[in-house]
Amino acid sequence: MLYKYTKSLHALYRPPDVFGRRLWLSGVVGWGMIASAILFLTLKSEGVLVATLTPLETHTTPIKHTVVVALVVVVVVVVEVVVVETIVVVVVVVVV
Repeated sequence: MLYKYTKSLHALYRPPDVFGRRLWLSGVVGWGMIASAILFLTLKSEGVLVATLTPLETHTTPIKHTVVVALVVVVVVVVEVVVVETIVVVVVVVVV
């Protein structure tokens, strides 16, 4: 049953060919990079990025802590994206 369901989903959405291989992960990673870049540029344009570079003890408002958490998430996502993209490229090169 699960196999039929996943097979029908695969028929509905066919990811693009990369070197003749279909990579589901590449689309997810690409959208993750775009979302991270938008969030980073938004924080930078609002001047929040500079404010969060000072010690955390001076920022007691919940908004500042939320921004710090958002920045940590962005950094984690960017690192993960770089690692995953590297793995995808290596796998594609090795498989091809």
